[in-house]
Amino acid sequence: MAWEPPRLKLGLVGCSWFALRAHVPALLALEQRVGVRLTAVCSRTRKSMARAEAKIHAADPEREVRRFAKMEQLFADADVDAVLLVLPIPLMPAAVEAALRAGKHVLSEKPAAPSIEAARRLLDAIAELGPRAPVWLVLENWQFKPSVRWLRERLQEGAIGRVVSAHLSHHHPADPADRAAGGGREPPWRSQAGEGAWLVDAGVHWARLLREALGEPVEGSAALCSGADGAGGGSLCGWVRFEHCSSAATLALSSGGPRRASSSSSSSSSSSSSSSAAPPSLILEGELGALCLWAAEEGGGHRCGRARVALERFGGEATTQLLDGDGWVEGGVAESLEHALTAVRALVVRRAGLWPASLAAAPWGTHCLLGCDEALRDLALVSMLLRSSETRRVVAAAEALAAAESGAAASPLLSLPPTEVSDASGTRFFVPRLLLPCATAAEVGGALALAASLRLEALPLGAAHSWSGSYAAAGGEAGGEA
Repeated sequence: MAWEPPRLKLGLVGCSWFALRAHVPALLALEQRVGVRLTAVCSRTRKSMARAEAKIHAADPEREVRRFAKMEQLFADADVDAVLLVLPIPLMPAAVEAALRAGKHVLSEKPAAPSIEAARRLLDAIAELGPRAPVWLVLENWQFKPSVRWLRERLQEGAIGRVVSAHLSHHHPADPADRAAGGGREPPWRSQAGEGAWLVDAGVHWARLLREALGEPVEGSAALCSGADGAGGGSLCGWVRFEHCSSAATLALSSGGPRRASSSSSSSSSSSSSSSAAPPSLILEGELGALCLWAAEEGGGHRCGRARVALERFGGEATTQLLDGDGWVEGGVAESLEHALTAVRALVVRRAGLWPASLAAAPWGTHCLLGCDEALRDLALVSMLLRSSETRRVVAAAEALAAAESGAAASPLLSLPPTEVSDASGTRFFVPRLLLPCATAAEVGGALALAASLRLEALPLGAAHSWSGSYAAAGGEAGGEA
């Protein structure tokens, strides 16, 4: 009989409509495959608690779920290994820090924090807890949406050649259903358009998508405007230079206001150039063709569970696809949860000394792409644009990241002990002879060249989604120990 590690016991903090619609169903479906069990829930209201219990008991009538009215009580429960935080953004930093200091591994909803400064304070707290601090992962589900994966695969196979221009233009309308869930109005923090709260909330999704497609940002400039009706939302226009795009990417994002009028039906065979169709949210033009992505399918709105993508080869035919399981709300949620829970479970088993000596590695112990460092870079891109709007100047990405990494000693990503260490997800353990933090493909290539000159085996750590082609060309290998 194959050895099976113990189950990961999970507590849910926050029973909002989003948690009940996206997270709870995904968790219940993943329990057997991932080896996790939802054992406790916490909510400030009895009504939300009752709804969560009803959904859990509908799937498993015999299950006993412990109830907590305060999250501090759940954090103190010794029978909980990790917590999933689905809370309003302003409440998230205090909850993340309290859970980490209570020894719980944390999976939190995006963004990492309301501001880059708040995220830096959380990194300081992790550094203070030492090398065996609990892990903090941020559930950026867009990385796992079928449309984003499709886009990344086409770029990696060279479908359009080198990207020469990128154009992002998307309007997220006010959703009556969302307002109904919030008591008929937008949350106060989201209505603070002058502070870019709506951009911090939804903008990190686009930040991850652009980083997946174009690599890390270099610099940018933007202007932010408040919504005309004063009810929240607003618009942002600007440009960003990325490491893997020949020209600056143009951005035009807006939130709030009415939904675009559309026809009552949509066909999967409709052309992206149809005059009646909405324009693409993202267009990537390359030397050989263009890739298009519609974040919300025409006629279905942002609550539709599918997205449209298209590949147009210059001098050839355009192919359009509708991808299911790509809703604005639930798209990629189950996949991001599975990815994060797998990494946390691997870490718990490894630290508990339960990993059999006969197993050099575990098939479920893959590298995690949801470390807080990745979420921090998403937030830094948004922060760069907001800072540019405030100061009316071009802002470098390094300047935005400096607010979060002010001093190597303050960041656990840069200050690692000389003993056994792990990557940001805690799924790879090794004792490095040399540690070189890198932020761009050029820096990775330089680090690999240095390792080769010293005759050291090099292991690039981190998501490396924008480095794959560059470090492979430089002779890097995604394996081994550094």
